[in-house]
Amino acid sequence: MIIIPDIPNIVIEDISVANEIRLTVRTTFPTACCSSCGTTSERVQSRYMRTLHDLPASGRPVTLLVQVRRFFCPQSSCPRKIFAEPLPELWRPHAQRTVRLQKALCQLGLSVGGQAGAEVGSKQGMSGSRETILRLIRTVEPPATVPPKKVGVDEWAWKRGHRYGTLFCDLERAQVIALLPDRSEESVTAWFAAHPSIELISRDGSST
Repeated sequence: MIIIPDIPNIVIEDISVANEIRLTVRTTFPTACCSSCGTTSERVQSRYMRTLHDLPASGRPVTLLVQVRRFFCPQSSCPRKIFAEPLPELWRPHAQRTVRLQKALCQLGLSVGGQAGAEVGSKQGMSGSRETILRLIRTVEPPATVPPKKVGVDEWAWKRGHRYGTLFCDLERAQVIALLPDRSEESVTAWFAAHPSIELISRDGSST
């Protein structure tokens, strides 16, 4: 069972096990690099505790209490005189969750959606609201797109019975590839003109 990521120079100082697992850890790197200018420093200015939620272990939520050091930047021209030691393998700036928990929640959201992902994650001991999961999904870089060849065209409702748009679906990959704000002939014609790779179109029998 791996409770903490396999990162060198991380020392576990205390473990508390109850309804959740709490680990107090610290780093032992002798130096740190300034996040602004990249200059290496070994002068510690102060320390503070940072709380991070991590992947669950044996069904229990895991919380990391990380002792983070602040360093003096030795570069006189650097605008950041004091900086906190970075640990990108474990956390991102200002994040409340570890990198691996963020990735797990993001994959959960991509699979089942924001609300369902939050419910499933909560049952598995992974903290993350619907809004958190949706925010993580928005940071994902979309995969390289392949020009569609076979598309389906249908309408979708902004407000059922009042306002409709146009939906385009890649039939070979079963993915929505475009949403237009209306269903006018001009908009649809312009979209097809911008996608000359299309060889086959499937649509319903609507007069529109």
